[in-house]
Amino acid sequence: MLDEVRARSRRHRFLNVSTGWTIPELDDHRLLTLTPEGLLLLLHEATLVVRLLNPLTHQFTDFPRLTELLQARGYESARSLQVYGAGLVADASTVAVCFSCPMVLAVAKPGGKSWTVINDDYMNSVLPFAGRFYCATYRGVMVVNITSDQQPPMLLMVAELSESFYFSKMAHSFHLVDNGGELMLVHRCLDSNYKRKYDVYRVDLEAGLLMPVKSFNGKILGYNIADGSRVPCQCGPIPDGWVCPDSIIDCLCNCIQGIGDRLA
Repeated sequence: MLDEVRARSRRHRFLNVSTGWTIPELDDHRLLTLTPEGLLLLLHEATLVVRLLNPLTHQFTDFPRLTELLQARGYESARSLQVYGAGLVADASTVAVCFSCPMVLAVAKPGGKSWTVINDDYMNSVLPFAGRFYCATYRGVMVVNITSDQQPPMLLMVAELSESFYFSKMAHSFHLVDNGGELMLVHRCLDSNYKRKYDVYRVDLEAGLLMPVKSFNGKILGYNIADGSRVPCQCGPIPDGWVCPDSIIDCLCNCIQGIGDRLA
Protein backbone atom coordinates (compact mmCIF):
# COMPACT_ATOMS: atom_id res chain seq x y z
CA MET A 1 0.00 0.00 0.00
CA LEU A 2 1.58 3.24 -1.15
CA ASP A 3 1.50 6.28 1.07
CA GLU A 4 -0.07 9.58 0.04
CA VAL A 5 3.08 11.06 -1.48
CA ARG A 6 3.85 8.13 -3.77
CA ALA A 7 0.20 7.53 -4.64
CA ARG A 8 -0.03 11.11 -5.94
CA SER A 9 -3.54 11.47 -7.38
CA ARG A 10 -5.08 9.06 -4.90
CA ARG A 11 -4.72 8.85 -1.17
CA HIS A 12 -3.64 5.20 -1.09
CA ARG A 13 -2.78 2.81 -3.87
CA PHE A 14 -2.09 -0.92 -4.09
CA LEU A 15 1.28 -1.81 -5.61
CA ASN A 16 2.77 -5.16 -6.57
CA VAL A 17 6.41 -4.58 -5.64
CA SER A 18 7.56 -7.40 -7.96
CA THR A 19 5.83 -6.23 -11.13
CA GLY A 20 5.12 -2.56 -10.50
CA TRP A 21 1.41 -3.22 -11.14
CA THR A 22 -1.27 -1.01 -9.55
CA ILE A 23 -5.08 -1.00 -9.71
CA PRO A 24 -6.31 1.43 -12.39
CA GLU A 25 -9.92 0.46 -11.57
CA LEU A 26 -9.74 2.68 -8.48
CA ASP A 27 -9.73 5.78 -10.68
CA ASP A 28 -13.01 7.72 -10.62
CA HIS A 29 -14.19 5.65 -7.69
CA ARG A 30 -14.65 6.39 -4.02
CA LEU A 31 -13.94 3.69 -1.47
CA LEU A 32 -16.98 3.02 0.71
CA THR A 33 -15.69 0.11 2.76
CA LEU A 34 -13.80 -3.16 2.68
CA THR A 35 -15.69 -6.44 3.08
CA PRO A 36 -14.38 -9.28 5.27
CA GLU A 37 -13.81 -11.24 2.07
CA GLY A 38 -11.21 -8.68 1.00
CA LEU A 39 -13.40 -7.05 -1.66
CA LEU A 40 -13.53 -3.27 -2.13
CA LEU A 41 -16.99 -1.69 -2.10
CA LEU A 42 -16.69 1.31 -4.40
CA LEU A 43 -18.91 4.14 -5.55
CA HIS A 44 -18.51 5.27 -9.16
CA GLU A 45 -18.91 8.96 -8.47
CA ALA A 46 -20.06 9.98 -11.96
CA THR A 47 -22.97 7.50 -12.13
CA LEU A 48 -23.55 6.62 -8.43
CA VAL A 49 -23.24 2.94 -9.35
CA VAL A 50 -22.02 0.75 -6.46
CA ARG A 51 -19.37 -1.79 -7.38
CA LEU A 52 -17.50 -4.62 -5.71
CA LEU A 53 -13.92 -4.96 -6.88
CA ASN A 54 -11.67 -7.94 -6.34
CA PRO A 55 -8.28 -6.20 -6.14
CA LEU A 56 -6.41 -9.38 -7.08
CA THR A 57 -8.36 -10.32 -10.22
CA HIS A 58 -9.56 -6.84 -11.36
CA GLN A 59 -13.10 -8.26 -11.54
CA PHE A 60 -15.95 -5.79 -11.04
CA THR A 61 -19.49 -6.66 -9.93
CA ASP A 62 -21.98 -3.86 -10.54
CA PHE A 63 -24.93 -3.09 -8.27
CA PRO A 64 -27.74 -0.54 -8.72
CA ARG A 65 -27.26 3.21 -8.61
CA LEU A 66 -27.80 4.94 -5.30
CA THR A 67 -29.73 7.80 -6.91
CA GLU A 68 -33.20 6.61 -5.89
CA LEU A 69 -32.16 5.68 -2.35
CA LEU A 70 -30.50 9.05 -1.74
CA GLN A 71 -33.39 11.05 -3.17
CA ALA A 72 -35.90 9.13 -1.05
CA ARG A 73 -33.91 10.13 2.04
CA GLY A 74 -33.64 13.79 1.05
CA TYR A 75 -30.01 13.75 -0.12
CA GLU A 76 -29.21 15.81 -3.19
CA SER A 77 -25.73 14.31 -3.65
CA ALA A 78 -23.51 11.51 -2.38
CA ARG A 79 -20.97 13.83 -0.76
CA SER A 80 -22.03 12.94 2.78
CA LEU A 81 -22.59 9.26 2.02
CA GLN A 82 -21.02 6.97 4.61
CA VAL A 83 -21.03 3.19 5.01
CA TYR A 84 -20.89 1.44 8.36
CA GLY A 85 -20.41 -2.11 7.07
CA ALA A 86 -21.06 -4.39 4.13
CA GLY A 87 -21.01 -8.07 3.32
CA LEU A 88 -22.26 -10.80 1.05
CA VAL A 89 -25.37 -12.90 1.64
CA ALA A 90 -24.02 -15.97 -0.08
CA ASP A 91 -27.14 -18.09 -0.54
CA ALA A 92 -29.04 -15.17 -2.11
CA SER A 93 -26.22 -13.75 -4.28
CA THR A 94 -26.88 -10.40 -2.61
CA VAL A 95 -24.82 -7.65 -1.02
CA ALA A 96 -26.03 -6.06 2.22
CA VAL A 97 -24.83 -2.55 3.04
CA CYS A 98 -25.38 -0.70 6.30
CA PHE A 99 -25.25 3.02 5.59
CA SER A 100 -24.65 5.40 8.49
CA CYS A 101 -25.49 8.42 6.35
CA PRO A 102 -28.30 8.04 5.39
CA MET A 103 -29.14 5.65 8.22
CA VAL A 104 -30.47 2.60 6.37
CA LEU A 105 -29.71 -1.06 5.88
CA ALA A 106 -30.25 -1.97 2.24
CA VAL A 107 -29.68 -4.97 -0.02
CA ALA A 108 -29.27 -5.39 -3.76
CA LYS A 109 -28.43 -8.01 -6.35
CA PRO A 110 -25.82 -7.71 -9.11
CA GLY A 111 -27.35 -6.00 -12.11
CA GLY A 112 -30.51 -5.16 -10.18
CA LYS A 113 -32.60 -2.04 -10.74
CA SER A 114 -32.77 -0.68 -7.21
CA TRP A 115 -31.78 -1.06 -3.57
CA THR A 116 -34.27 -2.51 -1.09
CA VAL A 117 -34.28 -0.80 2.32
CA ILE A 118 -35.04 -3.31 5.08
CA ASN A 119 -34.26 -1.21 8.16
CA ASP A 120 -33.89 2.47 9.03
CA ASP A 121 -33.13 2.17 12.75
CA TYR A 122 -29.70 2.60 14.28
CA MET A 123 -27.46 -0.47 14.18
CA ASN A 124 -24.91 -0.91 16.96
CA SER A 125 -22.87 -3.40 14.95
CA VAL A 126 -23.02 -5.43 11.76
CA LEU A 127 -21.00 -8.46 10.72
CA PRO A 128 -20.97 -10.81 7.72
CA PHE A 129 -20.62 -14.29 9.22
CA ALA A 130 -20.78 -17.75 7.63
CA GLY A 131 -22.38 -16.43 4.46
CA ARG A 132 -25.05 -14.39 6.24
CA PHE A 133 -25.30 -10.77 7.41
CA TYR A 134 -25.91 -10.21 11.13
CA CYS A 135 -26.88 -7.03 12.98
CA ALA A 136 -26.88 -6.10 16.66
CA THR A 137 -29.50 -3.67 17.97
CA TYR A 138 -30.88 -2.79 21.39
CA ARG A 139 -33.39 -5.61 20.83
CA GLY A 140 -30.86 -8.37 20.18
CA VAL A 141 -29.02 -10.07 17.32
CA MET A 142 -30.79 -10.19 13.95
CA VAL A 143 -30.00 -11.59 10.52
CA VAL A 144 -30.86 -10.47 6.99
CA ASN A 145 -33.28 -13.02 5.59
CA ILE A 146 -33.83 -13.36 1.85
CA THR A 147 -36.06 -16.30 0.91
CA SER A 148 -37.12 -15.63 -2.68
CA ASP A 149 -37.74 -12.93 -5.26
CA GLN A 150 -41.46 -13.05 -4.37
CA GLN A 151 -40.89 -12.25 -0.67
CA PRO A 152 -39.25 -8.97 0.38
CA PRO A 153 -35.98 -9.18 2.35
CA MET A 154 -36.37 -8.68 6.08
CA LEU A 155 -34.56 -8.80 9.41
CA LEU A 156 -35.24 -11.85 11.57
CA MET A 157 -34.45 -12.10 15.25
CA VAL A 158 -31.98 -14.89 16.03
CA ALA A 159 -31.19 -14.09 19.70
CA GLU A 160 -33.45 -11.67 21.54
CA LEU A 161 -32.35 -9.85 24.68
CA SER A 162 -34.08 -11.07 27.83
CA GLU A 163 -36.30 -8.69 29.80
CA SER A 164 -33.68 -8.56 32.56
CA PHE A 165 -30.94 -7.38 30.16
CA TYR A 166 -30.17 -3.70 30.68
CA PHE A 167 -28.97 -1.74 27.66
CA SER A 168 -28.61 2.04 27.57
CA LYS A 169 -28.78 3.51 24.09
CA MET A 170 -26.80 6.53 25.25
CA ALA A 171 -24.01 4.86 27.27
CA HIS A 172 -23.73 1.28 25.98
CA SER A 173 -22.82 -0.36 22.69
CA PHE A 174 -22.86 -3.83 21.09
CA HIS A 175 -20.12 -5.32 18.93
CA LEU A 176 -20.43 -8.52 16.90
CA VAL A 177 -17.24 -10.58 16.64
CA ASP A 178 -16.22 -13.65 14.65
CA ASN A 179 -14.17 -15.60 17.17
CA GLY A 180 -12.64 -18.33 15.04
CA GLY A 181 -15.98 -19.51 13.66
CA GLU A 182 -18.11 -18.61 16.69
CA LEU A 183 -20.42 -15.61 16.58
CA MET A 184 -19.92 -13.50 19.70
CA LEU A 185 -21.61 -10.39 21.06
CA VAL A 186 -19.60 -7.95 23.16
CA HIS A 187 -21.61 -5.62 25.41
CA ARG A 188 -19.61 -2.47 26.18
CA CYS A 189 -21.12 -0.84 29.24
CA LEU A 190 -20.41 1.00 32.49
CA ASP A 191 -20.00 -0.64 35.87
CA SER A 192 -21.20 0.79 39.19
CA ASN A 193 -18.06 2.95 39.37
CA TYR A 194 -18.67 4.39 35.90
CA LYS A 195 -15.73 2.50 34.43
CA ARG A 196 -15.85 0.70 31.11
CA LYS A 197 -16.84 -2.95 31.34
CA TYR A 198 -17.12 -5.62 28.66
CA ASP A 199 -19.54 -8.54 28.92
CA VAL A 200 -19.22 -11.22 26.26
CA TYR A 201 -21.83 -13.65 24.97
CA ARG A 202 -21.74 -16.52 22.51
CA VAL A 203 -24.64 -16.31 20.09
CA ASP A 204 -26.27 -19.75 20.07
CA LEU A 205 -27.99 -19.64 16.69
CA GLU A 206 -29.74 -22.99 17.14
CA ALA A 207 -31.20 -22.21 20.55
CA GLY A 208 -31.67 -18.50 19.87
CA LEU A 209 -29.87 -17.55 23.08
CA LEU A 210 -27.01 -15.36 24.25
CA MET A 211 -24.70 -17.50 26.40
CA PRO A 212 -22.34 -15.62 28.79
CA VAL A 213 -18.66 -16.53 28.38
CA LYS A 214 -15.52 -15.59 30.27
CA SER A 215 -12.89 -16.17 27.61
CA PHE A 216 -12.11 -15.70 23.93
CA ASN A 217 -9.78 -18.71 24.15
CA GLY A 218 -6.69 -16.50 23.91
CA LYS A 219 -7.82 -14.79 20.70
CA ILE A 220 -8.26 -11.26 22.00
CA LEU A 221 -5.85 -8.45 22.75
CA GLY A 222 -6.51 -5.48 24.98
CA TYR A 223 -8.93 -6.58 27.70
CA ASN A 224 -9.27 -9.62 29.96
CA ILE A 225 -13.00 -10.21 30.40
CA ALA A 226 -12.41 -12.71 33.21
CA ASP A 227 -10.84 -10.25 35.66
CA GLY A 228 -11.23 -6.87 33.95
CA SER A 229 -7.50 -6.27 33.54
CA ARG A 230 -6.15 -4.38 30.55
CA VAL A 231 -3.11 -4.91 28.38
CA PRO A 232 -0.28 -2.39 28.99
CA CYS A 233 0.43 0.27 26.40
CA GLN A 234 1.19 -1.25 22.99
CA CYS A 235 4.43 0.74 22.76
CA GLY A 236 6.11 -2.08 24.68
CA PRO A 237 6.37 -5.79 23.89
CA ILE A 238 3.16 -7.81 23.79
CA PRO A 239 2.82 -9.77 27.06
CA ASP A 240 3.06 -13.55 26.96
CA GLY A 241 -0.27 -15.21 26.38
CA TRP A 242 -1.79 -12.34 24.43
CA VAL A 243 -2.39 -12.67 20.71
CA CYS A 244 -2.81 -9.81 18.25
CA PRO A 245 -6.17 -10.29 16.49
CA ASP A 246 -5.43 -8.24 13.37
CA SER A 247 -5.66 -10.10 10.09
CA ILE A 248 -4.22 -8.89 6.79
CA ILE A 249 -7.75 -7.70 5.93
CA ASP A 250 -7.84 -5.60 9.11
CA CYS A 251 -4.47 -4.08 8.25
CA LEU A 252 -5.49 -3.27 4.68
CA CYS A 253 -8.72 -1.74 5.90
CA ASN A 254 -6.85 0.48 8.37
CA CYS A 255 -4.41 1.56 5.70
CA ILE A 256 -7.08 2.34 3.10
CA GLN A 257 -9.15 4.34 5.55
CA GLY A 258 -6.17 6.36 6.68
CA ILE A 259 -6.11 5.19 10.31
CA GLY A 260 -2.89 3.18 10.05
CA ASP A 261 0.52 4.19 8.78
CA ARG A 262 1.98 0.77 8.07
CA LEU A 263 1.08 -2.87 7.52
CA ALA A 264 1.69 -5.10 10.52
